[in-house]
Amino acid sequence: MGSLCIKEGSVKSKNVSKQEKDDHTMENNNINSETTKVESKMNEEKAIKENTMPRTELSNLKKFSKEEVENSETLMMVDGYVVETAGFQEEHPGGKRAIEQYRKKDATLMFMSSHSHYGAEKLMELVVGQIDGYPNVGEKVKQLL
Repeated sequence: MGSLCIKEGSVKSKNVSKQEKDDHTMENNNINSETTKVESKMNEEKAIKENTMPRTELSNLKKFSKEEVENSETLMMVDGYVVETAGFQEEHPGGKRAIEQYRKKDATLMFMSSHSHYGAEKLMELVVGQIDGYPNVGEKVKQLL
């Protein structure tokens, strides 16, 4: 019977070894999956940063004078962009008062000091034009993206 115990021990040892291999493989697969997710997110963020309103597309934006924005009920300026705020004030995480307070004005300083890349992405969805003659339109906002 002693030899039988040794054989059972050997079989058990092989099973544990196989289980350890399976666990190790699963762990590696999980790590690879997480690495792929992180790399994918980084690539997505890089693409957004590089492709959001590239300089070549600035020429396609309607040009507004500062006076046009100042006389509008729904426009504001952020880093040379003209932003349409109608319909967004209710959605704004900071409340509609924050939007109303900066309509007709240049909100660049406030925007840059209080928004992350998520805010910058949303801003880019609301851009309808650019201020005619504004130097380096969007350069500050791009730093957030």
